[in-house]
Amino acid sequence: MTRLILTLLLLLYPISARAQTARVISGEHADFTRLVIELPTGADWRLGRTDSGYALAVTGATQPRYDLTGVWDRIPRTRLKALWANPEDGMLTLDLACACHAFPFEFRPGMVVIDLREGPAPKGSAFELALDGSTKPALVASPVSRPEAPPKDAATNTAPAYDWLEEVAPPTVVRKGNPGLPVPLPTGLVSLDPLRDALLAELSRSAAAGMIEMTLPPRQSGATENTAEVSAEALPWSRIVIGEVPGVAAGSELQGKDSMLADGSACIPDASLSVASWGNDQLVALQIADARAGLIGEFDVPDKVAMKRTVRQHLFLGFGAEALQYLALIEAPSQDVDLQLYAGLARIIDGIADPSSPFRGMLTCDTSAALWSALLYAQLPTGSGVNVPAILRGFAALPPHLRQYLGPKLAERFLARGDVDAARMVRDATARVPGIPAGATDLLDAQLGLGEGRTGDAALSAQAALDGGGAVGMEAAPALVEANFRKMEPIGPELLTTVTSYLAEAVGTDKELVLRRAHVLALALAGQPAEALLALDQAPETEADLWQVIAARATDEQLLTVAVLAPGTPRPQAADATVLAMAGRLADLGFADAALVWLGAIAADADPEVRLLAARAELARGDARAARALVSDLKSPDALEIYAKALTRLGEISPAGEAWRSAGFAEEALRLSIWERDWTTVSLNAVGPWQDAALLAVSAETATPPPDGLLAQGAALVDASAEARKRITDLLGSVVDPTSVP
Repeated sequence: MTRLILTLLLLLYPISARAQTARVISGEHADFTRLVIELPTGADWRLGRTDSGYALAVTGATQPRYDLTGVWDRIPRTRLKALWANPEDGMLTLDLACACHAFPFEFRPGMVVIDLREGPAPKGSAFELALDGSTKPALVASPVSRPEAPPKDAATNTAPAYDWLEEVAPPTVVRKGNPGLPVPLPTGLVSLDPLRDALLAELSRSAAAGMIEMTLPPRQSGATENTAEVSAEALPWSRIVIGEVPGVAAGSELQGKDSMLADGSACIPDASLSVASWGNDQLVALQIADARAGLIGEFDVPDKVAMKRTVRQHLFLGFGAEALQYLALIEAPSQDVDLQLYAGLARIIDGIADPSSPFRGMLTCDTSAALWSALLYAQLPTGSGVNVPAILRGFAALPPHLRQYLGPKLAERFLARGDVDAARMVRDATARVPGIPAGATDLLDAQLGLGEGRTGDAALSAQAALDGGGAVGMEAAPALVEANFRKMEPIGPELLTTVTSYLAEAVGTDKELVLRRAHVLALALAGQPAEALLALDQAPETEADLWQVIAARATDEQLLTVAVLAPGTPRPQAADATVLAMAGRLADLGFADAALVWLGAIAADADPEVRLLAARAELARGDARAARALVSDLKSPDALEIYAKALTRLGEISPAGEAWRSAGFAEEALRLSIWERDWTTVSLNAVGPWQDAALLAVSAETATPPPDGLLAQGAALVDASAEARKRITDLLGSVVDPTSVP
């Protein structure tokens, strides 16, 4: 038994070990180096500074085993000098080769992304503290070992040209300066050696970057071992382009696959959208004062360079309207690409509609232009037409206060698109901003709760954000209304007043549509459906949700006021479930015609539930033939009951009795047997006086011959008459007097 247990443990050990392995993936970008660590599901992590870089620790009894295979295949050692799992504590250790800082975030549960960016870390960053809470000195660039340059020639003072052929093949296969090459180039006194050296250097760089593959021509048939002659047909000829090819760049840092749009135009590069570099961490008043310095030059003419600097400073601070005012002071701003770009950023920041924005159509770009394009549109498309990684990278590169301001907007767009993981990444990147108010985090939690269907948690988070006040209230109030709508719970007058006041402030901004929807739903949830219908003109896309609230929450009086439509009136836009609920309530209240207006024309293959409700309404308005036609092929108990009622009203008693019996209504079937005077059936199925009376009728039909003799016959008639009288009296006594019914 012991041996069996040991064998099982040995078999299970590798599975457990593999389950705790964290794979590390790397990638190189223009302005940062990225590491992606796939941690075990549910693992919590911390990143802290060390003397030479950073260390990643996973909370738990033991650290996972890190798989570093292939890390250095994709990145150079310009920013990251070394990466290993410390054998003492098992933590993943990063040694930096530059004065860089780490910006970590959790892409999704279990996947941690660490971006190594050059320059100092944001002020107050929690990741610049050691894991024990102590502070570490700022990082400085450390030298990176590079290969020594070849010695220069003493006579010419130049380094010898690099010949990659000598490195990959012996001289017996290919010899430099082979006179047998079939492409003679008569250059006279001009030397082509510098050109050859430059071409070889660029080819080497391209080969190292994976752009080309450098191979030797195949040996010709019949060639000897010492022959190096090749024919022109055997050479690997390629197309050579002079100049840059759009969307393709040779080098160690390749452009993204989406750096060019479908129409051939280029995306706005990251260098033009480096908003974080347009300001500093000084007080806002000092930054504004610096930005206004030197605006007016000679002859009181605005200095264009100073104006651009001022505009960039205001965009960094998030003052879009002020930036537009400064742009208006510059002559002919439409002729300057930078000024058009700044105007587009300013309008996006302040939520101003911009049909001619330079960021239109840039959702597929692999630069920060995708972020500003996503914020430009009120709704993101589904599918692969959105470069979500580029949007998230651009958002993470924003200064903290802009992340705090734009985070809820971006998360809302991702949630409307159904991308909950991206919305959570926005929330995490915003929550790690130093000194962020609790209300901003509560608002993002509310949006995530709505996106994930956790309406109860969403309502609590939205209420907390609204109670905290501040700038997030205008987004928190609609989120709270939305949570109450999804729970179909009423709201108080205070929230309705808050939404109404915010709506008055949001007219003309990007928040207006959201607040108009919230206002309509708030009126309905507050018990004012008539007022909500009046406000629906400003938010027509909310019509279906409004009728859902009315069908579920309106009182009978309110329902009859707003939902009774005249015959021929077009049915309002509402979901199928709402239509059924509305028609059902109207039918129950006795308004069959109004219920049929809501149901509209009923097709022969319509949903059985719709046909049942329509048949019930037709019966209520007295059209038994229409009711019978609607349910004639349905076999459910409810359908059979309506079918039996319709047949009864049409006088088809026998089929109606069969329908009642099939539906399980024995008493109704027996009642129809009495109508047909089927006394045999009544005598067999009825109880009490009706059975006695039916037996009397059956016995009269099957009476035995009378006895002989007049006296005997008379006595038999008297007894039968007395018995019949008694049973008839009992039967009449069991019937309720109609005049006694109040």
